[in-house]
Amino acid sequence: MITSGLGLLDISKALLTTPLSQSEVNQFWRKETALSFAIGNGEYEITELLVNAGANINDIDSDEQIKSALEIAVENNRADIISLLLDNKAGVNAALITAAQNWIPRTPPPDLFRLVLARDGAFEPSMRARLLDAVMTRRHGDLFFRDVKRVLSYPTKSSIDETMQRPLFLAFSGHRPRIDLCSLIVNDPAIYDIDKCWSYNYSTSAGLSLIHYIVERSQHHGKWDPVEHLKLVRARGASLDKESKGSAFYSAIYSGNVVCVEFFLREDPHLTTLHINEKEIIWPIATAALNRDYNMVRCLLIHGADIDHGTGNMSSYDRDCYYSDILIATTHEGISNMETKIKGGLLDTLSTQQLQKAINYGLNIDMELERKTFLSYAASSGNVDRVRWLVQHGANVDSQTSDGRSIRSPPLMEAIWYCDDMAAIIVEILLDYGANVNEPRDHKVHNGPVVASPAHIAIIKNNQQVLQLLLAHNADVNLQGNSYGVLLKEATVNGKLHLMKLLAFYGADVNAIGQGTSVLHEAVFNRQLEAVSVLLDLGAYINILDYAQGTPLQLSKAMHYGEMMSFLQRRGALEVCNLKSVKPSYFHHQARRHTSTNSLVLSRNEIEMPDPQAFSRRQSVALQSWVT
Repeated sequence: MITSGLGLLDISKALLTTPLSQSEVNQFWRKETALSFAIGNGEYEITELLVNAGANINDIDSDEQIKSALEIAVENNRADIISLLLDNKAGVNAALITAAQNWIPRTPPPDLFRLVLARDGAFEPSMRARLLDAVMTRRHGDLFFRDVKRVLSYPTKSSIDETMQRPLFLAFSGHRPRIDLCSLIVNDPAIYDIDKCWSYNYSTSAGLSLIHYIVERSQHHGKWDPVEHLKLVRARGASLDKESKGSAFYSAIYSGNVVCVEFFLREDPHLTTLHINEKEIIWPIATAALNRDYNMVRCLLIHGADIDHGTGNMSSYDRDCYYSDILIATTHEGISNMETKIKGGLLDTLSTQQLQKAINYGLNIDMELERKTFLSYAASSGNVDRVRWLVQHGANVDSQTSDGRSIRSPPLMEAIWYCDDMAAIIVEILLDYGANVNEPRDHKVHNGPVVASPAHIAIIKNNQQVLQLLLAHNADVNLQGNSYGVLLKEATVNGKLHLMKLLAFYGADVNAIGQGTSVLHEAVFNRQLEAVSVLLDLGAYINILDYAQGTPLQLSKAMHYGEMMSFLQRRGALEVCNLKSVKPSYFHHQARRHTSTNSLVLSRNEIEMPDPQAFSRRQSVALQSWVT
């Protein structure tokens, strides 16, 4: 060993001729033999001498830390010694790994790897996988691709076992995986079942399927487009839904890559049907909309996403935000936030053409936004053209949808309450398209009162034209509501004489009892002298009772309302009626400013009513005088 290490060729030759040296040629000193010592010092002739003398050039120990002769030659970049060893049938397995790893970035190495590779013949499959691992974990750029291609180009012994899982993982785990490199690995014949091969990597790929891993990797590592990679593995049979939960598909949606999602939709329409309207963490369409990923929203809608699916679980605020984003997404040209602010809201901003596009995407024409449907908003804004367009395209004109859901802002109510100038035109359109003239009942108007019916709003708004339209379309003229009583009472207490006469013309009962009191009593209590006169002229019974001691005259007396007392007496009111006394009346409490009242009780059978023929005659004469 000493002579070989010192390069003393002649002495080495002499020593090797002795029997003792022949037996010691393969002995170790500090884990080195004479051969490894000579190779390490680059002594070609001594190396050749030792090889010819029988030095072991293959692995001679189970200790993996002891390197073979060929490994040492590769590490020292001695191509001449490598050729010598290979000519003498040196084992190449370990040397190949060393050659693959022994490369300094940016420094063109001697092509020892190719030199060793060319001498080996057919690889064992596991050996080739180890070589690919060594190359792929150390190489970069073109050299990386070149050496992988070279390893794959050499013959390999056949095997039924999957051995390519590690190279497959390395191919797709790069920052931006090269499609040409991935193609080399994926299309290698040694991969029989790509999903099975990949499954051996679950410990390092978080248990994700290959398709799912590619999508996730593209989203979080470099933001690269994975579609070509997906096509590549799909062509080799990779499953789109290996986890059977649609996770890969959902991940594609969350990545915001429309082309990637369209790949899923195109490859497996059944998967789309199964998962596009299902919920993973949140509904896919809702995720895209609330992220304002408008391209993704359009993509999902085109492929059958249900706009309304899952909105029932949203808060009112979230639902408004969601539908607003859906509308913006489906208008194609988009609507800027500044434009929305200037015009006062999204519903103000949308044109009819934009709304048509949204409906074409499946948007429900009766959906509510900001507490209103499109029709409700158009009606309240006085937009006659939009109202007409909506009803012609099937918008619901009633206070309930076809599935029985109540609309918070019914179009008829909105038009009457908010739209003064155009109210009659819009109301007529709605009625012509079948709006229920008596609905909704006891409705709370947005930012307004609770009203019994559309006709009550018309009276509150003092809109005779609208009221006449409603009555002409068979509105119940004697409709009673929980809060406002009969229509005639509402007109009477506010002294709206022209509306009183109109109601009477359409058959209002001037002796009707609203919430336990007659209209005449209400007129007296509200000091509406002219209204009392009109009621009497229309045939109201002047001595009608709300309680045993509650004629209109008695009420005016209790109120110390002298003018009303005199008027009623002139019209023939009686001072006393012989009826059984009951509890104090509603008006007795109100006159004393009590805050709580008893329910008013009135038995119509105990009240003396006028002769029906006389009553009818008086009412007819009065109507001929006042109603045109």
